[in-house]
Amino acid sequence: MSAEFIAMVTAILGLIAAIITLWAVANSKKNDVVTITPPEDQETRNLIERTIWERKAPKRPAIYESSRPPILVVANMKGGVGKTTITANLGAFLSSAPQNKKVLLIDFDYQGSLSQSVLGQAGITDVSMSAHHLLLGTKPTEDALNFAPPMRFRDRDSGQMRLFRATYPFSTVENEIFVRWLTVPDHEVRYNLLRYLDSNDFKSAYEIAVVDCPPRITTATINALSAASHLLIPTQADGLSIPGAEYFSRQLMRMREEAFPSLKLLGVVPSITLAATGLKQVEEEELSELDAKLREVWPTVARSPGEIVMRGAFVPRSQSIRDAAGKGIAYLRDARAKQIFARLGAEVLQRLL
Repeated sequence: MSAEFIAMVTAILGLIAAIITLWAVANSKKNDVVTITPPEDQETRNLIERTIWERKAPKRPAIYESSRPPILVVANMKGGVGKTTITANLGAFLSSAPQNKKVLLIDFDYQGSLSQSVLGQAGITDVSMSAHHLLLGTKPTEDALNFAPPMRFRDRDSGQMRLFRATYPFSTVENEIFVRWLTVPDHEVRYNLLRYLDSNDFKSAYEIAVVDCPPRITTATINALSAASHLLIPTQADGLSIPGAEYFSRQLMRMREEAFPSLKLLGVVPSITLAATGLKQVEEEELSELDAKLREVWPTVARSPGEIVMRGAFVPRSQSIRDAAGKGIAYLRDARAKQIFARLGAEVLQRLL
């Protein structure tokens, strides 16, 4: 038997095995959902049962209980689920007629995608960062606010939106602040953003703040959550993304009582969905599983049972939305995108009331 023949048979058998595997995956039962299971060894359990942010009890300032405009954090542990796109377009919807709200956008992701989108829409090429001042907490409130000048997208735009920018050096500043928090006794950094947003200078400049966070719990993420009134979680309705939303929620709920007890879950936005007109059955099933799990995680702070997943406010795959990413804001460029984010924005406003 020649080597060539053996190689050919081996290749054919490999192809058959691959086809069988793909068939099995495609026809596997929908009930075989991914579940997050803890590690078996105690050493790893000890490492992950408490995040590093839980190792020092937070010292919440008295202003934590004060009244301020809504502060909405858009976050998830999973990347690529549309957080930045939703933040930018929500900001455009809220600041445009007929809402005409004064909107403060904060880019807390060092990749700076939100900054690039907003600045691109405004025709600004300067992407220098300013959001780090909100973490450092050293600038007087009036000076800090000057680092977020009004964005004007049209000739007659009144500049209802302000933006604190981020870019790659932002991560270096975050790390330095984090090290300082770890090493300096009685040094608290978790509420620096809150102190700014609660100040009279800032409260006169915004009616709603929307914060875009990276797909992990960083110094900036903790500041955002510690200042926030509400959390919005975008997710794709698939087995790769759903576990990220669940794990993120479980981590937050563990920290919530001590660090940010007023945080409420506004809802989960199905994003980058498969069809333009509605959710596919496979997406509905995934989201139903997530809804059930999150009602267990957020039993008293969700808006109401059964309404955690914002099914009617889904954001579908769209070429116009994809084309605008990092260059502009789809809501202000395309009629169909405007409909999509107006629908989401209306649902967000209803839930904030």
